[in-house]
Amino acid sequence: EDEFDELYNEIFSGGSEVEYPIVYLKDTKVENYFCPDDSCSIHVIDALSNAKSEIYFMTFSFTDDGIGGKIVDLHNNGVKVKGVFENTQVSDYSEYNRFLENGMDVKKDNNKY
Repeated sequence: EDEFDELYNEIFSGGSEVEYPIVYLKDTKVENYFCPDDSCSIHVIDALSNAKSEIYFMTFSFTDDGIGGKIVDLHNNGVKVKGVFENTQVSDYSEYNRFLENGMDVKKDNNKY
C-alpha cells in the first residue's frame, strides 16, 4: 500500500523500497518491485538470465536499454522471444523497433484505448 501511496502522491523517486519484494502464493514465487526505488532492471535482468528456451511478455511501457539488450542477447543465442507492446507507448525511446530490427516476434496491441 505504501508504494501505491507514493505514486498517488507523485513521489516517483526517492521513496522507500517495497517492504515484501518476494512473497509465495502456494508454491509460486512472486517478485514485486517498483521502479526506480527497487532497482527493477537488475532484478529483471537476473530473472531473464534464467531463460533457456523462450520469453513471452506483454508490456505497457518498455524503455529500459539494459533489459532490452539482455533480451536481444538471449534472442541472438537462440531464445525465442514473443511480446506485445502497448501501441500508445511505442516511441523513439521504446524497445519495440530495436526488437523488430533484431527479428523478434513483437506486435503492438490493437485495443481502442
